[in-house]
Amino acid sequence: MQSEHEKRAEAIFIEKQHYRVMSQTGGNKALLFNDMIKLASGASVINAKAQMEKVNQSLSARKQYIELCKEFSFDLSMTQAAASTGNEWADRETEKFSMKFKRDAENAEQVYVLLTILFPAEAHNTEGVTLNVSCAEQIYRIDFPLLDDNKTQMLFDISAPELLALANKDAEIIVA
Repeated sequence: MQSEHEKRAEAIFIEKQHYRVMSQTGGNKALLFNDMIKLASGASVINAKAQMEKVNQSLSARKQYIELCKEFSFDLSMTQAAASTGNEWADRETEKFSMKFKRDAENAEQVYVLLTILFPAEAHNTEGVTLNVSCAEQIYRIDFPLLDDNKTQMLFDISAPELLALANKDAEIIVA
């Protein structure tokens, strides 16, 4: 059984490790743990893209970020088995959300991602829906607009890395 002094020493050691990871993510300014919590919770963040670049520079930062995303998640869609449908884009469906892909009728080089939240949280109606997509050693944070009748959508170029990650059956999607 650990003494109170040993527990405190272990907690300090763990915090120093977190700080070391956050400060080694590159750039002039370190990624603070508080910033990572805001990103993971789906909160509105002004410089989210730059902060996500810092998260993606370190394996340990990515692991910590994904664990935080899971803690704050509204729902989670794990990797999926390959479907034998003729659809080139793999739709996803859970008990709380569905995601479908639809090519733009006017421009074949663009694809709509249609997201339906079945039982939305209040934040989905006031702040929008954030998806964190973990795919191939990269995490993408995608901020969808506010829900309208439990639905929202985004348009992507067919070669956009975010779209390719969303459509990847091996990707893990965390809805905040």
